[in-house]
Amino acid sequence: MRLHTTRPVAPFHPTLKRNSMTKSILVTGSSSGFGEMTAYALANAGHQVFASMRDIQGRNQDKTERTRTFANEKGRDIRPLELDVLDNDSVKRAIQSLMEAAGKIDVIVHNAGKPADQVVMRDYAEGPTRTLEAEVAQGHEAVQPAGSDPLEVARAIVEVVGLPAGKRPLHVTVDPADMGYELVAAMRDRIRAYVYRRMGLDNLLNR
Repeated sequence: MRLHTTRPVAPFHPTLKRNSMTKSILVTGSSSGFGEMTAYALANAGHQVFASMRDIQGRNQDKTERTRTFANEKGRDIRPLELDVLDNDSVKRAIQSLMEAAGKIDVIVHNAGKPADQVVMRDYAEGPTRTLEAEVAQGHEAVQPAGSDPLEVARAIVEVVGLPAGKRPLHVTVDPADMGYELVAAMRDRIRAYVYRRMGLDNLLNR
């Protein structure tokens, strides 16, 4: 079940000119996983994508070269960008570089993680809960239905980005295992919308 269904992403042909629907998009944590899939999917949809990651000249150099090769061979506008979300100076340099290249940021897909407390994280990793992360991952894998595709998440993001202002949903849920996330998200969104209206912030519900 999904709160928001997705449609196939139309391929972007390199000879097509940019139009008003093309957006300049920053995707953090683009070296792997959902961040990487989302960056490529948005580029395939015809957007200008800045795929940010740490250490593009070092441990992520292979990901950087792959992104550039993809851009050249497929005619997509996707560019690797050095950005470490844990380093404020790195963030400032990345945004400055992006603005010089694109002149604007229309969308930010914030996928990179940022632990709030490194000491607490280390205690969890080394203490009695050290196996919990692996156990949760195994549990999620066990309940995923056959044929489920993680690219559904990237496709959902592409569709939301392509919607006009005022038509974008407040929340999108992709839950192929039907574990109840949609119900939880719907209730949370109802409460958020109620609070926003009480505060006179209705405009935040129509972006």
